[in-house]
Amino acid sequence: GSTYVGEALYEKRDGQGTLTRHGGVCDGVFKNGQFDEGTATNVKWSDNCRYTGQIVGGKMNGNGKITFADGGEFEGTFVDNSLREGKKTFDDVTMEGVFGNNGLPGPGKVTFDDGEVHEGAFENGEGVFEKGGLHGPGKITFTDGCEIEGDFAHGELVQGTITNAELANGGTYTGQVTCIPSDVDGRFVYVPNGTGKKTKHGEVYEGVFGVDGFKGKVTCANGEVNEGVFDVDDVLRKGKITFDDGEMHEGVFDVGGLREGKITFPGEGKNGEVKKEGVFVGDYLNGHGKITYADGVVLEGDFVNGCLNGHGKLTAADLSMEGNFVGGHLNGLGTLTHDDGGIIKGTFVDGYIDSGTAKNVKCDDGNIYTGEIVGGLPTGSRTTS
Repeated sequence: GSTYVGEALYEKRDGQGTLTRHGGVCDGVFKNGQFDEGTATNVKWSDNCRYTGQIVGGKMNGNGKITFADGGEFEGTFVDNSLREGKKTFDDVTMEGVFGNNGLPGPGKVTFDDGEVHEGAFENGEGVFEKGGLHGPGKITFTDGCEIEGDFAHGELVQGTITNAELANGGTYTGQVTCIPSDVDGRFVYVPNGTGKKTKHGEVYEGVFGVDGFKGKVTCANGEVNEGVFDVDDVLRKGKITFDDGEMHEGVFDVGGLREGKITFPGEGKNGEVKKEGVFVGDYLNGHGKITYADGVVLEGDFVNGCLNGHGKLTAADLSMEGNFVGGHLNGLGTLTHDDGGIIKGTFVDGYIDSGTAKNVKCDDGNIYTGEIVGGLPTGSRTTS
């Protein structure tokens, strides 16, 4: 039943009045028996919904709220019975923004029941129910804290940034990304592409990422720092490694370590820093190279497992040795030149002359010797200095 209190004309509700019917109340102006303008409170609008709010011209116009039998709600500003701006709440999703054709054709916000949030410009109102539909600048916030922000097309990020994203090969990433189709199932995946930061197995990667690898800095949990160009497997290919003790490797790298370049060992040796330059296998010179000690001693030539093997030269403050080295010592033909001009040429064994010639060589007793050497000893007389 219904109850009406108010003005009437020709036995019809007409003028100011209040109608109570089906648990709802219409209070305002009636025309020709119909509620035309005023306030509706919990009015049954159809079999599955009720309306509370403003009525103008017999329609929902102005601020109001529709409550559906299934628990859904439309709330905000209505125009001609349609929600124009506000919020629509369903059992699994909430939509906020400016509506058209019952959807979001422009800026808005969609929150899903699992906590995922999409914000930005929507292409239309349909795709959002399948967690898509952003078209233009937008932002998606996932329940795990991951955020995607940038330019979208048909629900997919074209370019933008991602925050705290879990990577397929392990770790998390924050930075610029590009969306590409997956080779596995055709779905779109986000690939680091641009400035960003990745954390993986306790290591922090900072720099510029691309489809071919990464350029920047990696800081390890043990204090080791890698800087340079990395491949897609995060292997340093060209750059520098600085260890926590100050040791530094610089040059061209492969999976096994430094292949060609320079190693600096601070504090090693008698007087401090040691620099090794050349071709490496592991941490050892293998091939042409050079070792420079802090006291000025220089080894240069062909190395095997870190020792001079083959043609090489040792230069120190008081002498130089050049020739064929084996195991780091002159073995075979070579020349030893002292800083005072004395020269020994011939065949050496483990760094000592075995046979050859000496010219103006100062002996232990202070005398000068020029002549042949046999069995490591001079064969002639010495000249008194």
